[in-house]
Amino acid sequence: MKTVFALLPLISAVMAENISSTCRNLTLDPATEVLSGACNDGQGSNAAWQPTSLDLNTCLVFDDDQNQILWQLYGNFGAQCDSCHFFWNKDPVWGFQRLN
Repeated sequence: MKTVFALLPLISAVMAENISSTCRNLTLDPATEVLSGACNDGQGSNAAWQPTSLDLNTCLVFDDDQNQILWQLYGNFGAQCDSCHFFWNKDPVWGFQRLN
């Protein structure tokens, strides 16, 4: 059975730095579990924004025993995730926007 949950730990799983400084217009397709947006290399404001996407089924799995998202090559994340979503939230300590 699929579980409905928010991708709260995704920011720490995808990258340790503030994702909003290198990516924008992030969306998650709940039907395919593909995260997409426009990203740059983070090396300067003149860097080109390139369309990019990541199929979460190729790199994540939801572990029922540990009740958490884990890295796993071809983990078929979508088998455990139905109508997954994420949202932007202001970090209470640092003040920058972060993906929750």
